[in-house]
Amino acid sequence: MEVQNAMIMDPNMMMMMPQMMAMAQMAMSQSSKTKKKFTPWTEHTSPDGRTYFYNSETKQSSWSKPEELKTPSEKLLSKCPWKEHKQAETGKVYYYNSDTKESTWTEPEDYTKIKERDQKVGRKRSS
Repeated sequence: MEVQNAMIMDPNMMMMMPQMMAMAQMAMSQSSKTKKKFTPWTEHTSPDGRTYFYNSETKQSSWSKPEELKTPSEKLLSKCPWKEHKQAETGKVYYYNSDTKESTWTEPEDYTKIKERDQKVGRKRSS
């Protein structure tokens, strides 16, 4: 009697198969979660040291970071009417509210809360 392509498996190995399959599935789901979505935007530095972004599909450049590249906290901050700016001459930081047209030298409470929330999330991610 001729045996073709027979596979003999150790009984102990057969008992471990469900666990090995579960581990493989878990590893595959982890890698699919860490895959980044494709974006045509890339980050670059101009000759004068400023950061800009280039879209390879539309051939457009932008000084502003595209939504697709923003972190969750950057997206939250972009929805806040308060923006942080630096005075050109002194480099001193001030805040401007695009809704009320108000400016202040002290960090507004709304802006601070968003930054604090982001720092808490960042600490949880790194632990």
